Amino acid sequence: MPSKVIMVSPWRHSFWLVLVSWLFGAMIGGGLAQASDDRSPIVTDVLTGLALGGFDPVAYQLSQAAREGSPRYEAKIAGAVWRFVNAGNRQIFETQRDIYFPRFGGHDPVAVTKGFIAAGDPLLFLLVDNRLYLFQSTENLAAFRADTRRLIARADHLWPRIVEQSRR
Repeated sequence: MPSKVIMVSPWRHSFWLVLVSWLFGAMIGGGLAQASDDRSPIVTDVLTGLALGGFDPVAYQLSQAAREGSPRYEAKIAGAVWRFVNAGNRQIFETQRDIYFPRFGGHDPVAVTKGFIAAGDPLLFLLVDNRLYLFQSTENLAAFRADTRRLIARADHLWPRIVEQSRR
């Protein structure tokens, strides 16, 4: 049986906003929190500490859409601030994080297959076998869709080395 793959609307942020954010983050050394369960770097906003740009990680699966979380339903988990659309989603994430946590900490798996990390956009995502993957660009999303299994296997193979290098 083929895995379920869901695509959502393209990235809405401008190239320049992303470039400036990346440069600013590189200058102040922020942008990565560490997951407590596997010590993987998590993509976070360097100014707010928000993971997934404030989108609810549980809603991707329950609603099959990117839904913005509320400051009312925040939780600090694994060194990042996560937002949820309601208290129920927050509780689900707190107790079943391994299911709803974005793969590769929210980094683009196609970039991982090339040996580096690149922040995924929370509006460019796929769910594959009930796991959330975020992408840096529509090109990477298309490449991933075209060869999903091979790219997942390659990213899984390279990820531990990339995590180790990110700690140095």
